[in-house]
Parts: sequence; C-alpha cells; structure tokens
Amino acid sequence: MKTNLFWSWFLANEKKLRSIHTLPESECNQLLFWFYQHLRCYSADIGFQILIKTSSKKRRTLTFSTGGDSEAHQIILNLIESAPKIPNWIISTTIETLSEDDSEYLENEFNINKASFITSNIKAWIQHIDPVTNKFIVGIVLNFPTANITPEIAHQTVVRILKEILGDYIYNHHIENIIIHNQIPIDKEVFELNELKLYLEGNKS
Repeated sequence: MKTNLFWSWFLANEKKLRSIHTLPESECNQLLFWFYQHLRCYSADIGFQILIKTSSKKRRTLTFSTGGDSEAHQIILNLIESAPKIPNWIISTTIETLSEDDSEYLENEFNINKASFITSNIKAWIQHIDPVTNKFIVGIVLNFPTANITPEIAHQTVVRILKEILGDYIYNHHIENIIIHNQIPIDKEVFELNELKLYLEGNKS
C-alpha cells in the first residue's frame, strides 16, 4: 500500500479523528479500527498514538512508533515525509517512551460524557492474565471523587485515556480489559500511567 492511500483516508476522516474523544464509544472504536487497518496495509510494523489535550487548543498530535525496531524507522520516515499539510495536526515519530510533552498531558483534565478525569490521579496494576488471550487484566483506581460518574462512563473513559497514553498498539496488544476498584491493593505493584507504559513496552508476550 502506498502512503498516499493512507493519507487519503486520514484526510477524509480528519475532522472525526480530531474530535474522537467526543464520539460515542461504538463510533470511536470503529474509527480507530479503520485507522489501524489502513495503517497496517501500509506497514504492520508501525504503532501509533493520537494525543489530544482537551484542556487546551493545541494541535492534535499523531505519533508513529516502531516499538524499538530500527529497521521500521525508515518506513515511518517515508510515511511522514509524504504527509500532506494538515493544519490541525502535528505528525511525528518517537521511541516508545513518554516525552516531557506526554508528562504534561498526564496533568491535564480529560472530559468525556460530562465526566472530568485528572489522568495523573489514575493508578494501575496487573491484576491477572487472561488464560485465553494471554493478555493482562489491569486493575484501576481513580483517586478522585466519582460519585456522579456511572460505572459505564468511568470504564469507557479510562479505556480511552489508556489508549491515548499507551498508544493503541500497546493497549490492544497487551490489555484484555480493565477493572475499576475502590482502593489500591497492598500485594500488587502499582503504576502511574507513564510507568505502566514502560512496563508493557518491556513485556514481550
């Protein structure tokens, strides 16, 4: 698949991608599915992350990554160099670690479905491994008041936040599901979200 076919699809769906955090869950999942399929048709070795800072008017960031595969780096460079001018987006590539800009994002407020989440207050741990898929079930604690947030909205929003911060490739490759709890366990290693990303990047399953 040539790069222009991917970018043609991206341009046709750019407005929805720019506001993906406001879409219904089913529409959001379908949009990400087709994004991933079009990217895979260009190269199956590329991961991606869409970063949206909902508390500011900064441009959206689309970051491509190789998961540490140096041979795939040139494939990404070819994709980026062929990108059309897209005023509302920053297109970049990175190694699989959080940048200072990502760390700033962790302090921002994330608003979905009238629920407000401060992402730096989300704690996570590996609860267990799904015996069928061999992916992780991740335990989550939201260290802020959630009395006015329904469980469905909380689950939906945390999944979206995890995909924003971990990147869709890491989330889909390593995480089967999340379970939200009321308190942090005393017998588990608990991660900040940036630490969870580093942990999953180091897991080769």
